[in-house]
Amino acid sequence: MFSHKSPCTPKRTRRKSRLEATLAATDTPIFALDNRRRLIFFNTGCERLTGWEADELIGIVCDYVGETDNLQSTAIAGSLCPPPEVFAGRADVVPATIVCRDGTAVARLLHFFPLRGQSGEVEQVLGVITSTEELPKQVQVS
Repeated sequence: MFSHKSPCTPKRTRRKSRLEATLAATDTPIFALDNRRRLIFFNTGCERLTGWEADELIGIVCDYVGETDNLQSTAIAGSLCPPPEVFAGRADVVPATIVCRDGTAVARLLHFFPLRGQSGEVEQVLGVITSTEELPKQVQVS
């Protein structure tokens, strides 16, 4: 699923394959971007929510966009763009309007999790889309 630079043992490869298959098939919309904001994973839940097929979107750059034709792939790519703070290493939850293939838009929450490589730099970002009714509770750290 996500690039991994260290060699995997056969047992580890099987676990990785099972995890990838589970994430790919879940109805929970999950996607991932690399550090250049290119979409590298777009699961079944994302496809069902948006009407876009993963094969149509993998490799597209997710940049903030101004006005765009809602029927173009740039509209969904702009919908999935994380805030710059995520690429600086901070997880974040933001409200978003997800633009579907048919031009409709749905309000959702995007949960972004930076994934760091061995160097400590953010190499990928994992995104999970939830309904706006699933607002996270504020957690205070003392």
